[in-house]
Amino acid sequence: MNEKIKHTTEMSKELVHVQLENYTKLNNKAGVVLNMLAIFIPIYLFVIEHSNQAIKYWSICTVFLFVLGIISMLLVLNSSELHIGVNEDMYDEFINKENLDDILLIELGANITSIKANDDILKKQSFWYRNGIILVIVSVIVATILLTFSIFYAKESKDDKTMSEKDKSKNTKTAVIQPKVTIPTVSKSVLKTIHGSDTTGKDIPKKSK
Repeated sequence: MNEKIKHTTEMSKELVHVQLENYTKLNNKAGVVLNMLAIFIPIYLFVIEHSNQAIKYWSICTVFLFVLGIISMLLVLNSSELHIGVNEDMYDEFINKENLDDILLIELGANITSIKANDDILKKQSFWYRNGIILVIVSVIVATILLTFSIFYAKESKDDKTMSEKDKSKNTKTAVIQPKVTIPTVSKSVLKTIHGSDTTGKDIPKKSK
């Protein structure tokens, strides 16, 4: 058995393994980003829904960026499958070969072909991940700014509403007019009369004619 062939074959297998790890890591990262967006976006839209019209218009830009970021991450997850060397269908052929070097050479050739094909797949996957993460970061920053303005606006509106209600209540109290007191006209039938005497029972002197 040629040691050089064996060593080169082992090196190629290690490189295929490294490519597979990088492929898996990018898939995992894209999945984590999508899970975070699945939590953040509904909360963001709920808060923005109760904001003023200007913030709602700006939120359209962030939603557009979110959509582009999500599409990029989905393309990362939907990347082509990697090649990992010789197919198991070749094992029957390997058994019938007498020279081990021939088997190693076939394996080495399969690994080299896999490495070249995987490079193109990983380049596309890395491209979509980089673009996606940039879009997500920018959209999250803009969304955070809009959320801050939205919360501040909601607080200001609440304070203005409270002050307006207080002023309205104060003006209403000030504008209350006290009812005018009037002396009613009393009928003669309820009047008390004195017939010829004062309160002491003495006769009131009458004037002489």
